[in-house]
Amino acid sequence: MRVKASLLTVLTLLSLTGCGSTEMITPLTQTITADVKGDSTAIYWLDERQGFPETLTERVMMGDYGSYASEYRFRKGVVREIQRDGNILVDGKVQPISLLIRYDSEGQAVYQQYRLNGDLLPVRGTELVRYYREAEQSLATARELHSNDRDFSRATGTKGSLKSVAAAKKRRWSLKPICRVISCNA
Repeated sequence: MRVKASLLTVLTLLSLTGCGSTEMITPLTQTITADVKGDSTAIYWLDERQGFPETLTERVMMGDYGSYASEYRFRKGVVREIQRDGNILVDGKVQPISLLIRYDSEGQAVYQQYRLNGDLLPVRGTELVRYYREAEQSLATARELHSNDRDFSRATGTKGSLKSVAAAKKRRWSLKPICRVISCNA
C-alpha cells in the first residue's frame, strides 16, 4: 500500500511538472534619467517590460514654485493611474496637493480625488485630459532622455555623489539643481 501511495505521489508530481509554463518571465528594465530646465529639475524612474511601460515615477523640483512626485501606472502601454503628491504654487502661496486618478481600459477616468491644502475639490474634464497628456508627455520625455544618453545613473556614483562632473557638463547639464538633491560639489 505504501509503495502504491509513493508511486502515485511521484507520478502526480511528474505530471504537474509538465504543466508548467514554458514562457520565461522577462525581466523589468529600469532607466533613470534627469532633465534640468531653468530652475526646474526632473528625475524620471521608468520601469518597462518588453518595451511596454509599467510604472514611471517622476520627481520634479521647481525652486520657489514647489515640488511634487508623480507615479504613473500603465497597462499594455496605456495610462491606468496617476498619483501625485507635493507642494505647488497656487495663488502666490505654496500649498500641499494630493491627486489620484484611475482610468479604465478605454482611457476614461473612473475615479478621481484631488486635494489642495487639505480641501477635497472636483477635477474638471479638461484637467483629466491634461493630467493624462502629462503622463504621456513624461513617458515620452523619459524615453527621449534615455535615447539621448541622458541617464541619471551614468553621472552619479553609488553613494549619490557625482562620479564625473566633467562628463555631465559635456552633456550640457546644469548640475547645481541636481547637486542640491544628491549633495555633491559641482
